[in-house]
Amino acid sequence: MLAAGFSPDGRRAVTSSDDGTTRLWDATTGDPVVETLLHVERVSWAAFAPDGKTVLTASADGTVQIRNADTGAALGAALNHAAAVASAEFSPDGRRILTTACDGRARIWIVSDRRISVELRKATNIVIARFCPDGRRVATADANSAVRLWRAEKGVELGSAMSHSAAITAVEFSRDGQWLATGSKDGTLRLWSGTTGMFLAGPFAEHRDSVVWLHFSPARGRLVTASLDGTAIVWKITPRSPDP
Repeated sequence: MLAAGFSPDGRRAVTSSDDGTTRLWDATTGDPVVETLLHVERVSWAAFAPDGKTVLTASADGTVQIRNADTGAALGAALNHAAAVASAEFSPDGRRILTTACDGRARIWIVSDRRISVELRKATNIVIARFCPDGRRVATADANSAVRLWRAEKGVELGSAMSHSAAITAVEFSRDGQWLATGSKDGTLRLWSGTTGMFLAGPFAEHRDSVVWLHFSPARGRLVTASLDGTAIVWKITPRSPDP
């Protein structure tokens, strides 16, 4: 299994797999609710839309498909990259989809007509891309250990690139969009302004291996990190710095 997530109301779950399948489940009983959904190759990501009515599936076959969450039926044409799609997510309002592919390209698509709204051309070799909670900005991390902020509507870069000393492995906005946390292959955590990209604090090196996951709590002031060293750390965030 490569990805799993709940529907917004918590009644269903979606999972994706290396065998090219996506499955929708009843989250209470664990029973499947639709036939298995297929791609030609592995499904790297699957997620519900904010309204829970549709599901997106992103695959190594270079496509992202939008599907009816009740029937699994494909809705309209697929979104196409020239390389395997590494990640995909809906914007908070569900009207756009942000995708990254293994050729280093990141795109923002309009769901209604499946057209490309923005391609982030100034940066190359993008490996991670995330919408901020209000959908106005996008954060990207590239293979050169640089993090950038973009205006989502126009694809204009905000400020200058933020850098790590090693490959970036995780990027996450706080729930209010004011902070941006980044984790690295060297086990460090850094904190930036989520609106300007200004460096705030770090690096913090409590982990002994790659930081593979970051998540802010709903209440401002807490962040959890998970690492390949087998540990998870909860951090207390203050205006000046995060303290383990």
